[in-house]
Amino acid sequence: MALSEPAGSGRTASRTSLLDFAARGLDFASATHRRACALLVLVALIAFLPGFASIPPIDRDEARVSQATKPRLETGPFVDIR
Repeated sequence: MALSEPAGSGRTASRTSLLDFAARGLDFASATHRRACALLVLVALIAFLPGFASIPPIDRDEARVSQATKPRLETGPFVDIR
């Protein structure tokens, strides 16, 4: 029971059941290496995929960078920028 809740509050039971559910889920996922890897991939996809939609595929400077790369590839010295 949390210190800020009254003794007769039903919130502690719901929190413990949620914690029990999470603990059972983690025990299930960690039973085999394959399940643990699948859970890790799932959590990573849930965390990173929403951000990929907000990044534009082509940057404003993409054309400028490609134009600067063309002479470097033609002339040979990649360090000497002209």
